[in-house]
Amino acid sequence: MRRRFHVMVATVAVAAVSVLSGCGRQRTLRPLFPWLFGMQHVSAQLWVEPGMPDSTRAALLRDLGLSRLRLLRWFGRLQSRPAVVVCVTADRARAMGLRGAHAYTLGDRAILVGPGGLRERTLTHEWSHAELYRRLGGLNAGAIARVPRWFDEGLASAVSEDTARAEANWRELESSGVPTPSLDEMVTMSQFADAKADYPPVRVDSLPHVNRVYATVAHEVLGWLRRAGPLAPVRLVDAMDSGESFGAAYMRLGGEASER
Repeated sequence: MRRRFHVMVATVAVAAVSVLSGCGRQRTLRPLFPWLFGMQHVSAQLWVEPGMPDSTRAALLRDLGLSRLRLLRWFGRLQSRPAVVVCVTADRARAMGLRGAHAYTLGDRAILVGPGGLRERTLTHEWSHAELYRRLGGLNAGAIARVPRWFDEGLASAVSEDTARAEANWRELESSGVPTPSLDEMVTMSQFADAKADYPPVRVDSLPHVNRVYATVAHEVLGWLRRAGPLAPVRLVDAMDSGESFGAAYMRLGGEASER
């Protein structure tokens, strides 16, 4: 009976979003209600496409555990537990709303993963977004705008990447003299999207495919995390909640000015 009630509420919510925002927006919200679209419940957090091999389910559960451990270092006790909705076929990923990406996050509530994102690094990256969004105010259109997009993406990249690999990418870019974007070019979501178009991935020396945008923001935030230490993202949000601006808190906690 309770499940039927939840299904009814979710159906009304989806219909309301459709009326207000159109079919495209309705599709992007599907990961919030995975049971309505045929996804199977594996654990309290994980939903998967029917027919997923048992070995893949087990690997996903393992990777979710590893993601949690990795994020605990930087956030302490996690406040978010987004539903992780995983598709193993391109058709199902498109039907659930995934377009041109391996995964995306819906505020602090859900993560949609396509067949190209079945790895721990992607899960950690997206869960970092969800945890930051929760601490900034949850599923709220204004919460994400409280920090620059470069920081949001840089933090997710920094905590999910192998540090040595990320720094190797940056050194290759620096030594090659390839242009990279400035942080001021990546403050808003639209600016970040423009930067990805203006600075496409390049081949540099031994590396065949270096994403200049993500290498830049990962390098910036990795340096800041080294100076500020574990739990720095939590202290940053706490400072902002106390009235300090993002820029002032970022500089104070990081210990030195960014050169970018």
